[in-house]
Formats: sequence, C-alpha cells, structure tokens
Amino acid sequence: MTSIKDFFSKWFFLAIILILLGLLIHQTDHQNKTVDFIVEISAMFLESIGIAILVANIFSFTIGTNQFLSYVRERLIDVVISKDFITRLSPREQKDLIEMTLKPPRELSDVYSGINYYFLNYIENSMKLFDSCYRGQYVVNGIASVDVNSGKLKVDMEIDYVIYRVAEKFDPLIIFFEAKDSEHIETILKSPDGEKMKIDSESLVELKEIKDPSMEQGFECTVPENFNKFRQMSVTRKIVEYGNDHWQVSSLKIIKPVDRLLLNIQCEEDLVVRRCDTYGVQEEFEIQISENNKRIRVSYDGWLSPGFGINILLARDGWHESTDKQIE
Repeated sequence: MTSIKDFFSKWFFLAIILILLGLLIHQTDHQNKTVDFIVEISAMFLESIGIAILVANIFSFTIGTNQFLSYVRERLIDVVISKDFITRLSPREQKDLIEMTLKPPRELSDVYSGINYYFLNYIENSMKLFDSCYRGQYVVNGIASVDVNSGKLKVDMEIDYVIYRVAEKFDPLIIFFEAKDSEHIETILKSPDGEKMKIDSESLVELKEIKDPSMEQGFECTVPENFNKFRQMSVTRKIVEYGNDHWQVSSLKIIKPVDRLLLNIQCEEDLVVRRCDTYGVQEEFEIQISENNKRIRVSYDGWLSPGFGINILLARDGWHESTDKQIE
C-alpha cells in the first residue's frame, strides 16, 4: 500500500525540475542558428525525460493503492474461476488448482500433518470421476430358493441398469462374487438404437488381482468397440449366488457411482428374510419387509458412491435364533 508521501518522492520533484528547465531553455533566444537548434533539442529532451519520470511516478503510486489492488484482484478472480479458463487447463493443472483451493486450515495442519494426505487422497479420488462411467436406474430383482441338486440356498438375480459414458470409451464391465460357486449366466448389452449383444461366461476374463478381500472371484469383459459411439447403453445381467444349506447372505456392493437403486427379493418355499443391513449410507433409503417376511424391497433415490452395500440374510423359516446370533 502507498501513502501520499510516496507520490511526492524525489522522482516527482526531479520530473518537475526537468520539465521546468526545458521550458526555460525554450524561452532563450540565440542569434546563431546552430546553437539555437542544439538548445531546442536539449530542451525537448529534458521535457521528454521529465514527463516520462512524472508518468512513471504517477503509475507507480496508482498500482500501490488499495483501490487499484482490489480492482486487479477482482479481475483476476473473475478470470481464474471462469469456466473458459478452467476448461483450458490440463488435467494436471486442474488438479493443482484444486489442491491450492481445497486444503485444511493451517491450524489443523500444524496439529496433525497427516490431514494433508487425507485431503490429497480425496482430491485424487474425485479426479477419477472424470474417467469413470456412471450408472443409473439400477434395478435388482432376485428370487431366493433351494437348489434341487446341492440342497443349498440360492438367489437367481436379474440386474438392469443404464451405463453412461464419460471418457472416450466405456469402462470394462466388472463382476465380483463373494462365493466360488456363484455363476454368471449372461449379460446383454443394448444400444439406444436397439442393437443387442449377448456376453456369456466364456467371454469373461478372470481378474488376477482382487483388492476387495470380501470377494472370492472377479471377472471383466471389454465393451465392443461399436458401442463406444453411443453416450449410453442398457445392461441386463443374470447371475446366481449360492449360500449354505440353511442360510445365505445375499450382498450387493456398489463399485461405480449409481443414481437411484431398487432391489427386490422374493423368497420361495420355506425361505424368509431374517434381516437387512446396509453400510456406507445410513439414511434417506427405504427398507420394506412384508409381514410374512417373504419379500424385501430396498430403494434409494439419490446418488450412491462406490463402497455402499446391502447385506440381506435369508434363511429357512425354522432356522433357530442361536444360529442367527452366531452369524452376527
């Protein structure tokens, strides 16, 4: 910041002196034309130097005032936060901008330095959203019954959802199972113009590494290239999950962002719904179990982030309470 004293500096007075000196020299009269020409040039030179110094002094004073600094700051803010400016940045530059903006207070960082890594990890995960496909209208319909051959409980599931492409291509479709004997029956892809493609179990590639310890096996399949020209496509998947001879935990875990979820399970024979637990989100969803415990409906109307899950305990109607407590 500057004060009025900064304006009347030595440069200000030097400029005034040079300008006045040039004006005085202009007033002198010489008979010799050569001398008169040299004097005229000298006077103009002194005036020009004086005016230049005076203008520089005025400018230096102006840029140091609060009003000018506030004006420049507001213009910079308008430019930096504008959509055009941000969209021109590279992904790395956008990430750096977020890291400078979204950071813990200094008082908190001084107390616990590890909080900085939490913020950086949050930003890293958020940036991945620009490369991930999204799912909407996620509907799961299941029928719980007893397998005739093994005598184990099983749930035949049909999963329907719409997947939206964000990057240049659709993400590979990934399937995880909590049990080794679970089966993938088929996956059907449908484009907006009606084109369909069936993916059977033989087309799946088993994942060599599974980071989630709760999953026993995982598979993936690449979306056909001709589907990548669409912004969205519908997916219908049929799977079978097996449990034990008296009980089974039917699980659903979100691995990609999902907008709206509806899950229905109908129990056949002597099977009933014993309980339902959710993790990741504890409110704003609805769980409805019929009076005879033969049907369950779980719904959520908002966005679900990866990590959200539902566990539904299914059992034979005569399964005793002590066994229930052991499972807990």
